[in-house]
Amino acid sequence: MKKNIFYLLAVLSINLYGCTTFDNNNEQQIQTYIEEIKEKQDSIEEETEAQQKKDIDSDETTGMNQIESIDYQDYSGFWTEGGISHEELLQNGGVEFYIEITNGNELKGYLYAQQETTERIAEIEDIVCVIEDGTCRYSFSDDGWGDSGTLLIQFGQDEIVIEVKDYVLSETNMIGFGIDRTYVLTRAQSTSSSEVESELSDSEPEIEILEQYQPDWTEDQVLAELGKRIKYYERCEFYLDVLQYMEVVREVTDISMYIDPLYETDKQYYAKEDFQDVPQLIIYLAKNEIYARHGYIFQNESLNNYFKGQLWYAPLVKAEEFDDSVFNEYEKENLKLLVELLR
Repeated sequence: MKKNIFYLLAVLSINLYGCTTFDNNNEQQIQTYIEEIKEKQDSIEEETEAQQKKDIDSDETTGMNQIESIDYQDYSGFWTEGGISHEELLQNGGVEFYIEITNGNELKGYLYAQQETTERIAEIEDIVCVIEDGTCRYSFSDDGWGDSGTLLIQFGQDEIVIEVKDYVLSETNMIGFGIDRTYVLTRAQSTSSSEVESELSDSEPEIEILEQYQPDWTEDQVLAELGKRIKYYERCEFYLDVLQYMEVVREVTDISMYIDPLYETDKQYYAKEDFQDVPQLIIYLAKNEIYARHGYIFQNESLNNYFKGQLWYAPLVKAEEFDDSVFNEYEKENLKLLVELLR
C-alpha cells in the first residue's frame, strides 16, 4: 500500500510541475506545492487506515457470526471415560454423559457415575444449558447424594471435558461418593439411544404394575406371579451370586427367598456384628431394600431387575419424587449403619 502511495505522489508531483511554470527563485511557490502534496498524502493515509479498520471490523464480525452459527448437533449421544459402551458401563462401572443437542447449541442430558465394586451410583439428571464458544455451565443441587456444585462442560474436537466447580459435599453424605471431579469423556462405542430409558423424553415414563405378595395368596398365585417376574432375574447380572449366597450360606432353597426381604430393617435395629461375614453385595442390597420396601424405582438396571424379581416389591415412586421422610426410626438407623459398612 505504501508503494502505491509513493507512486501516486510521484505522479502527482510530475503533474503539478508539468502544468505549472516555476520561477526557480520562487521558493514560496515550491513550498506551497510541497504542502499540497503532503496534504494529499495525509488524506490518502487516513483513507487507507479507515479502510483497513473497516476490513478488520468486518473480519471480526464474520468471525463472531461463524462462532455463533456453530452447530453442536454432532455431539449428541453417549460420551464415556475410556469410550466404553453403555452396556459395558452398566456391567463394570464408569462415567457416562448422555446429551441431546437441539437448535444447534441447546443441550439436554444427564451425567451418570457408577462404582465398579459397590455399584454405588451418582447422577445429575435433567441437565439443561446453552453452549456458547464451546462451553456451557449447569449448577446442580443434588447428585443423588445431596452434593452440589457447577458443571463446566467444554467441547473439544474429539472429547468433552466436564469439570466440577464449587463442589459442596452434603452433610448427610457419609460415604463421600458423588460427582466431584474432572471427567474427560470420549465418544462411546456404538450404542442405540433407544436402549436407554431416557428422562429426556417429553412424555412421563409409565410405572409398571406388579402384584405384591400377600400372606393369604395361594400357591398357584405365588407361582403365577413368580413366573411373570422370573424374566427380571435373567437380566440381573448379580442374581446368581445372590442365589448362591442364599442357598449355600443361609441354606434357603424354598420360595421364601422371593417373598421375604433379606433383612427386617424396618422392624429391628441391627449392629455391625450382624454383618461381620456378610459379602459387600448383600450389604449393598440390604441398604437398597430400605428404599425398595417403599416402592422406590431404581435407575440402576441390575438393581431394578433384582427387586422386580422379589414378590414383595412393587415399583411405585420415581427416584426424583421419592421422599425419605417415609423411613421409620429402625430404617433410619439401619441405613446409617449399612452406608458406613459400604465405605
